[in-house]
This record gives sequence, structure tokens and C-alpha cells, in this order.
Amino acid sequence: MDGQIIATVAVAIPVLGFLWTIHRDVSGLRERMARMEGLIEGFATQTASASGKNRASDPSYQIREPQGSGG
Repeated sequence: MDGQIIATVAVAIPVLGFLWTIHRDVSGLRERMARMEGLIEGFATQTASASGKNRASDPSYQIREPQGSGG
């Protein structure tokens, strides 16, 4: 084998190992983020129901068209 091929393989193996590790870490992070999103959503729902007020029906939270010249 040529020295260039050996050097390429010697560099490619650790790079692929590093990329595999990053892939595994990101997938674990994705699972943890999904769990946190669920907890936050549950907390927000519990807080909204505990206050007895539905913010979606409150006119101060309605999306309005901007006021202005329109052009």
C-alpha cells in the first residue's frame, strides 16, 4: 500500500468515530429536550387552568392588524 492511502485511512477512522459520537450525543439531547418541552407544556397548562382564565378568549391577547396607512 502507498503511504498516502495509509495516512488517509489513519485519519478517516478517528474522524468517523468522532462523528459517530456527536451523532449519539445529539440524539440523547433531542430526547432530553422533548422531555423538558413536555414538562413545560404541562406546567403551562396547569398554570393556565389554575388561574381560571383562558388567555385565548382574552381580547388583550388577540392578534390584530397593524394600524397605519396600509401601504
